Amino acid sequence: MVAKRLTVVRIRAFSEPGMYRADPTFCLRVGPTGAKSWFQRLTIDGRRRDIGLGGLTLVSLAEARETAFDNRRHARR
Repeated sequence: MVAKRLTVVRIRAFSEPGMYRADPTFCLRVGPTGAKSWFQRLTIDGRRRDIGLGGLTLVSLAEARETAFDNRRHARR
């Protein structure tokens, strides 16, 4: 099964608590109360790190993608 790319319309429809992947390291988390926030899961120095990118009401999908890309590039160095 091929995962569908996250779009603004699809994000608004998510209501079940869980994690929804936008790419291999970038995700949307929906909490038990329905709150939505962006986070990124990276491996830095051999340890897994979850980096919060902000809530959906403050950070757009485009901004979160850009920040996630910058973080990935920085982690590679």
